[in-house]
Amino acid sequence: FFFFFFQAEDGIRDVERSRGLGDVYKRQVRAMANTLKGNLMQKKKKIHKLKVKLKETEKELESNIKKLEDNIKLNKENEASLQHRLKMLQEKADALERELGDSEEEVKTLKAINVSLEEVKTQYHKLLQNAIEDAKPVSYTHLTLPTICSV
Repeated sequence: FFFFFFQAEDGIRDVERSRGLGDVYKRQVRAMANTLKGNLMQKKKKIHKLKVKLKETEKELESNIKKLEDNIKLNKENEASLQHRLKMLQEKADALERELGDSEEEVKTLKAINVSLEEVKTQYHKLLQNAIEDAKPVSYTHLTLPTICSV
C-alpha cells in the first residue's frame, strides 16, 4: 500500500489531513501516474518483445514441422522401395531354393546311378574273374542292370 506524504507550508501532512492542499497533492499524483505510466510502458515493451519472440518461434516450429513432414514422406517412399526390393529378393530366394531342391534330387539320382554302376562293375569283375579261372569264353547275358530312378 502506498502512503502519501504531502509537503505543505506548515510541514508534512498525510492524505487525511492534507485535503485541499491542491498543488502538492496534484504533483504527487502526477508523479505516481508517471511512475505507473513508465512501468506500463516497460511492460508493453516486454510484451511486444515476447510477441516478436513468439512469432519467431512459431515460424521456426512451422519450418521444423515442414522438414519433418518432408522426412516422413521421403521415409515412406524409401520404405516402399525397400519393400519392393525385399519382395524381389524373396522371390529370387524362393527360386534358388526350388533350384537347390531340384539339384538335391539330381544329386540323389546321380548317386543312385553311381551305386548301380559300381554294382555292374563288381558283377563284371566277378564274371571276368570266373571266366579267367574257368578259361571259358565270357558271357554277358546274365548281367542285370539295376533299375534307376526315371529322370
